[in-house]
Amino acid sequence: MEAFLDSHFVRVMPFLWQGLGYTLLITGVGLLFGFILGAIVGLARLSKNKFIYVISSIYVEVLRGTPILAQILFIYFGLPDLLGFNIDKITASIIAIAVNAGAYIAEIVRGAVYSIDKG
Repeated sequence: MEAFLDSHFVRVMPFLWQGLGYTLLITGVGLLFGFILGAIVGLARLSKNKFIYVISSIYVEVLRGTPILAQILFIYFGLPDLLGFNIDKITASIIAIAVNAGAYIAEIVRGAVYSIDKG
């Protein structure tokens, strides 16, 4: 039993639990904002206004066409150069998950609305 308590597994468990907490936080908050953004953009893709339709379509196509890792790196390293201030790593992760999930959820919302009969 003493060999198990001195093992590498026991020493790293607090770090793994902390990582799990951050993962659940980033995922939960990011998906919450992603659902909101996705619903708005999905309904915007149904708009008769050409400008709103084009902007929302560009958003969906660009974000669905780029890997999420590239989006995370752009938000964490690229946006601070453009905006002039640093973004916290947790905040950047939440933004990346929200923006990416929003693009996919927008397509789900658009498809769901189109699947309903006019009558």
